[in-house]
Amino acid sequence: MNKEMLAKCQGHLVRIRPVARRFQGQDELQPLDDDWRIVRVDLARKVVEIHDIRCDHCPTLGLDHIHSYTSDPMRDIDGQKHGFLQLNVQVLLTDRGPQIEPLPPNYRRDEVLESDARPTLSVAARELLLQAAEDPSGVVMRLGTLDGTFVKTNGRNFVEPGSARSAAQWRGAVDELHRLGFVEDRAGKGEVFFVTASGYATADMFRRPRLIPALSVLR
Repeated sequence: MNKEMLAKCQGHLVRIRPVARRFQGQDELQPLDDDWRIVRVDLARKVVEIHDIRCDHCPTLGLDHIHSYTSDPMRDIDGQKHGFLQLNVQVLLTDRGPQIEPLPPNYRRDEVLESDARPTLSVAARELLLQAAEDPSGVVMRLGTLDGTFVKTNGRNFVEPGSARSAAQWRGAVDELHRLGFVEDRAGKGEVFFVTASGYATADMFRRPRLIPALSVLR
């Protein structure tokens, strides 16, 4: 890897490969393909500091932890450069802060799967999240009235009138998004839910083209 060229990438926003694994206590959470800023490249100390702009984790990587940098010009906007960092380590985001582990010996860079980066959601939950992210207020309403259950966002009611099955499906979709932290119930009444930062990031992830960029090692 060309270290001097990497130093010129300071300030770039990158996505890391493999995607960071997230933990809450002993439970592993759904992965999120976060943007990370290359905060500092210190060639004298042979370290690189990156910052997860979603959750403020800021691990320090050794230069030997980085396999390659690849540009992502399709995401460049207003002078902000984007790219990918292909790592030789696995980043872990935990309650105690960021940690790193070496990749297993059998890790294959040419077999990066979309499932490594994209959360697994039911079809209903995914559709609801995408629509909620388009709602001007980012609000999902789940209301029970004498006329039945309503799950509404972005000007649309998702529940088929008179269908208990449909009502159960869309109530469950709201519960799924809430459980994963993609929407939050600020009032605690189970009626009005707001899309979280993680929810918007995940919706953006699902909208991206399902392509895995080719990686080139800087020499």
